[in-house]
Amino acid sequence: MKFVFGNRCINALMGESATYNLFSQILMSVFLLHCANELHLSAGMIGLIFSMGGIGSIIGSLLAEKVSKRTGIGPATIWSMILACGVLVLVPIAEEFPDNMIGFIFTGFFLNGIGLSLSNITATSIRQSVIPEYMLARALSASRLITWGATPIGALTGGLLGEMIGLRETMFIGGIGLFLAPLWVIFSPLRKMKGTILRIRISF
Repeated sequence: MKFVFGNRCINALMGESATYNLFSQILMSVFLLHCANELHLSAGMIGLIFSMGGIGSIIGSLLAEKVSKRTGIGPATIWSMILACGVLVLVPIAEEFPDNMIGFIFTGFFLNGIGLSLSNITATSIRQSVIPEYMLARALSASRLITWGATPIGALTGGLLGEMIGLRETMFIGGIGLFLAPLWVIFSPLRKMKGTILRIRISF
């Protein structure tokens, strides 16, 4: 825990992941209910929406090495996190454009999948390069305690908010809150980190 909170790169990645998990779960915990009860989408259409995220994830994984070579692994991580966090607000916004509602939702999930997959790959490479090998397992476990610990809190909060203020309003809170997550990495030494997912050079 001392290393995880003391290292600015690892601390930034952990803070971003925890914030993302918190607000994405606030949004996603009510998304299915919103689709079924208020948008009256079929089970097949809902499944297709989620599949867009999977397709985006495959594309993101294929782009990870090329993007990290082009921009450096630090900037690649930051921009992919901005993409993953910024596009989910398209989901609650979609109803404002009824003729293109499904397209907005598809786009949100697809781009989120790209950003999430790409950032997970680059962030994992950074963690494995920055954390000393002798404490890698323990440091990752400590980090996961924080990042994954935010998931049930977000799901519970989303459920409570959905009951209190409404499903779509809860999704807006989750979508807007996601814009806070990239701030952790934007104002961190990661923006100066060079190299690719295969070879990282730390210069800050």
